[in-house]
Amino acid sequence: WSTDGSGFRLPDEESLGDAFGWHGNQHYRVPSARMLVCYDLLNQLVTALQFHTRNTAEVVVAQRSIGQIPQDVLMVYDRGFASHIIPFLHQYFGSNCIVRQPLGRSHTVKAFVLSGKNQQIVKEPLQIRAKKVLVELGICLDPNPTITYRLIRIRLPNGDTEVLLTTLLDKKKFHWPHFGEIYRKRWGIESCFFVIKSFLQLFNFSAYTVNNCWQDIYSHFILYNLQTALHQPLQKNIRKINAGRQHNYKPNRNISAGLLKRFVVKFCLRPVEELQAYLTDYYRQILQTLEPERPGKNKERRRRILRGTERHNHEKNYRRAL
Repeated sequence: WSTDGSGFRLPDEESLGDAFGWHGNQHYRVPSARMLVCYDLLNQLVTALQFHTRNTAEVVVAQRSIGQIPQDVLMVYDRGFASHIIPFLHQYFGSNCIVRQPLGRSHTVKAFVLSGKNQQIVKEPLQIRAKKVLVELGICLDPNPTITYRLIRIRLPNGDTEVLLTTLLDKKKFHWPHFGEIYRKRWGIESCFFVIKSFLQLFNFSAYTVNNCWQDIYSHFILYNLQTALHQPLQKNIRKINAGRQHNYKPNRNISAGLLKRFVVKFCLRPVEELQAYLTDYYRQILQTLEPERPGKNKERRRRILRGTERHNHEKNYRRAL
């Protein structure tokens, strides 16, 4: 799994700002909400969803929800969640995690980078701030609590170095070269945000009341999971198609989203005797609109001002793919 947060704006209504929260500056404010999503990277499903205002940091919301994570889950976090608190809570509740580490924040990470080692087991005392947060969460601590974790060096193709922290301490069972590929799968949750915001049009609301906006928001995440579930039966047919092509192909989520908005009412409301016919028609159109996979993309990230490139605006007249 992976956990990450994102935000979005709502229609400019006073009642929505009071219910979801506000985002403002010295000039004006707009209704806005933040969400923390747990995402199954292998099955491409949203497994948990929490909303909060911008007054609460997403790392705080993540800390409060670790107790509900199944013990057989390996949770992957970006460097915005780097701290002693998250790995300690995972160990406390019996699950495991991988957290990307900023290279210049921790003295331990700095020393590990300079050492040239590929991996290292670290045991160190909890910092005062971490102990305070854990006590506030109701965790009973020893007089001198410590945390044990494992640092792993990842070398990127461009020569840069990244460091991952993990609670998987067994070096023989969990070999360090595999962690880079595991962390790269975290990009699936970013793709999930892109699909829900752009293809499923999260910001196009059917009404401006609070209850209707909640309904629209949750329906988009349900629709995303339904889209993923409907793609699974096609995998065998897609493998046959790929066997005769130079590149591998996959369902086009943009086209699929446009089709699904037409078919979902039929799937849910029409008699069960007609369901197979509608599924066959839906699958036929999906197989006609496959797109090539683009593995190994390594485009250099260009940092821009968020407000100039974000998709957080409510657009009243947005044309769908189909």
